[in-house]
Amino acid sequence: MESKLTLILEEMRMQPEAGGGLPVHMQLLSEQLRDIEEWIDVREFGVAYESMVALLEACPFRVSGKAAVCLLEAGLVFGFKSSRD
Repeated sequence: MESKLTLILEEMRMQPEAGGGLPVHMQLLSEQLRDIEEWIDVREFGVAYESMVALLEACPFRVSGKAAVCLLEAGLVFGFKSSRD
């Protein structure tokens, strides 16, 4: 799981411009990505996953097919479901 989440995190890090549209009440993108890295480091994979999904919904990130598959696999492992229909 750690390698899957790290792959997604690295792709997000390579796109700092994606965080330009974050609402002012949210942490800076760099701070949020640092928090996600810390959660991965302490094996809080569920928290890291949920934070990634929230950022992916809020920002116009582009992820590779491999990263998208990793994201789906992580969601299946945790049994998380989207709130979307």
